[in-house]
Amino acid sequence: MTAAAAAPSEQASSTLRLYHSFARLPLGAWLFSRALCFKAPYFSSIRPRIRQLKPGLSEWEIKNRRSVRNHLGTVHALAMGNLAELCAGTLMEASLPSRLRWIPKGMQIEYLKKATTDLVATAVIADPKT
Repeated sequence: MTAAAAAPSEQASSTLRLYHSFARLPLGAWLFSRALCFKAPYFSSIRPRIRQLKPGLSEWEIKNRRSVRNHLGTVHALAMGNLAELCAGTLMEASLPSRLRWIPKGMQIEYLKKATTDLVATAVIADPKT
């Protein structure tokens, strides 16, 4: 890991700087996740938890618990979509320089299998500089 990847630069987004400031603390991942859900309350419905965040990579998890299950006892499709949107959004926030903003235009999801376990979402950009 390079020094630039280890510490947020002045160009880093406020989301990435906030993540790095919380990451140093005990329970930092939980605190960052709660702070993000406070800023964007809709995501709190799935109680996500950050696993890692850096330019080019975002990883979040949710637990398979009653509040995210459907009538079949599996994780609801929209809970999975919510997790995917959160993961992709924080990837973009962490990867773009602070002077730029992004607005999602759309999202396409295919639900290929019932989710019966805890879930991890990973969003990756091969070269965030381009």
